[in-house]
Amino acid sequence: MTELSVIDMDREEVEALVFDYDGTLSPIGSEAGVSRELLDILNLLKNMYKLIVASTRDCRFLMEKIGFFDAFVCSNGLEAIIGDVVVHKKGVLQIERTKKLEELKKMADEECLKVEEKMSLDGKLIGLGISWRRCGEKPNCIDEIIREAIRGELVIEWYQRPFVEVYVDKAGKMEGLKIANAILNIERFAYFGDSESDLESLKNASISVFVRNSYNSHLNPPTTYTVNEGELSSFLAKKFAR
Repeated sequence: MTELSVIDMDREEVEALVFDYDGTLSPIGSEAGVSRELLDILNLLKNMYKLIVASTRDCRFLMEKIGFFDAFVCSNGLEAIIGDVVVHKKGVLQIERTKKLEELKKMADEECLKVEEKMSLDGKLIGLGISWRRCGEKPNCIDEIIREAIRGELVIEWYQRPFVEVYVDKAGKMEGLKIANAILNIERFAYFGDSESDLESLKNASISVFVRNSYNSHLNPPTTYTVNEGELSSFLAKKFAR
């Protein structure tokens, strides 16, 4: 059931709808991507708002899945595509950091690990997502990877679940979103997210929508709305289509 605050959303005016990808637009771990029902409502809303995705996924992946969006904040804010403008953090250009990340990827050699490579638009490795959910317990190589990442001055993002990310530079979804908002002249936006990496953006949004799923029962951020994962399409149709 959707939990509604006392705020009358119809009185709120926003210029953009910003979505996390995994756990918000698409179920976590699903290769199917965004459902047809949700794609249909998003295509309708594109005529009314700017649509932005802010994700830890890389830009090529996001463009393949939801290429009709107006802006893509990718790899946790390290890179972004905003209309015909591409921006990235300085660390993306530092070859020694990408080489170090390649070394760490080779260390994640346990069969039970799921490793997600985050590639820059010019083909360099700029981030790794490593999940040991299938392992039963944390493999020893995870601690070794973390030690080497710290030694190599890479950026580590921890989550309250069996998952860690390593990046070539410090960023964040909100950092990339600020740039997108400036270029697109957006002052007020609604943000939809489900994880620790979304908390800053939820806090800064004019309307914040926390998407509840089976992986985030440990989180209860103060937001305008909380919506169950399977109800996002109907929520968007009811509250934002006009």
